Amino acid sequence: STPHSTTPSKPAPCAMPSFHTTDGVMLNYLVQGPSEGKETLVFVPAFCQPAWLYVDCLQPLAFRGLRCITLDHRGHGASQAPSHGYRLARMAKDLHELLEHLELSGVVLAGHSMGGAVMWQYLELFGQEKISKLILCDQMAAGLIRPSWSLEQRACYGAHVSGEELLQLVSDVADEEQADPRRDFLSAMFTENYSAEAKAAALDASCAVPRSAGARLVLDTMSADWRDMLPQITLPTLCIGGTLSHLKDCMPWIASQIPQSKLIMVEGGSHFMLVEDPARFAADVLAFIGR
Repeated sequence: STPHSTTPSKPAPCAMPSFHTTDGVMLNYLVQGPSEGKETLVFVPAFCQPAWLYVDCLQPLAFRGLRCITLDHRGHGASQAPSHGYRLARMAKDLHELLEHLELSGVVLAGHSMGGAVMWQYLELFGQEKISKLILCDQMAAGLIRPSWSLEQRACYGAHVSGEELLQLVSDVADEEQADPRRDFLSAMFTENYSAEAKAAALDASCAVPRSAGARLVLDTMSADWRDMLPQITLPTLCIGGTLSHLKDCMPWIASQIPQSKLIMVEGGSHFMLVEDPARFAADVLAFIGR
């Protein structure tokens, strides 16, 4: 059984094949549902999160005949951990190469947190032609505070660290001599309703990502600014936020910037709202894609 499940259930078996990227890295991806299907959803995990964390979120979709594929980023989960490529651009290329490897088109592309930034980077680099719909769960538009921004602007953009604070965090994540700060700052993004055992398993998996890789991803993800990209998205987009998330003011703003968007704010939902209430997430996705 999967260690993150909040309710006793017997998960369906999942295949986890792999492929090699053009820069020689073996990446694994988790497959749920039919081996081939008319409609495929590709899920892009959050910062330092493994593919297995989202199995319960996607299983109801798989039961409805949707082929669900979740990528383990390089250095994450069961994928190989090379010494290079821990930036959004290379991860977007990894996603592009996964779609090419599986010869996919008409894809529903979903991403959680940093996974949303990987999706935006993919769209900017490779276009929207292979994608039919987007699902974005709780990601910031610009994480780095500009001194000229008002408090309202900071909240709308999801900016919550200064340049000095970001560089200190990057240094702390990379420093093998001290306790891993990822455990504390990710822990605060769950609610108390999530079981202690499931939370511990998720945090252990997060801290298994090499610290040097995590540090580089923190720097790249937090310093990125996607505000100008959002109005360029022409795909139907579902934006999901949580009223208890640190990005609760950001997701409504992001939805306002994407022309064909729908916003759902989960009452009492944390940054990990889809993991804490997978049935609600699956129902929202099924309604969005018309199943």
